[in-house]
Amino acid sequence: MLKKQSRYSSVPARFEQLESRQLMSAVVPSLTGAPFTGAATSTGNDNSDIVLTIASETKSGHVVGTLVVHDHGGGEIDFIVKGSVNHKGKFNLTCTAAGHAVAKLTGTDANDTLTGKYVAHQPHKHADTGTFVMSR
Repeated sequence: MLKKQSRYSSVPARFEQLESRQLMSAVVPSLTGAPFTGAATSTGNDNSDIVLTIASETKSGHVVGTLVVHDHGGGEIDFIVKGSVNHKGKFNLTCTAAGHAVAKLTGTDANDTLTGKYVAHQPHKHADTGTFVMSR
């Protein structure tokens, strides 16, 4: 019986560079640094001066800081702030103060200007809602 001889020819291997791809990780805007100052306006057109200072922020956008509210009646409320900001600049902050006062701030950071809405509750008082604008 005859053995069939086989011949294999091969093409030399070619390596081509693939297109460069980079993973685009979402970057959370930094709210730490200089304080944000501005005003909050209630639906009843009462204004308060506000100062928000973010003391720390994680890479995932969790923030901790303080919010000071100076109302035009001479009062001041100091809040502890906890919350988060996402890669689109949307933030959600929960603010708590002595005496069970609570405020929730939601909004957007655009070029170091924070705008949004708030809801504030103090014991034995009506809830207060409105808008705010702060910048640094």
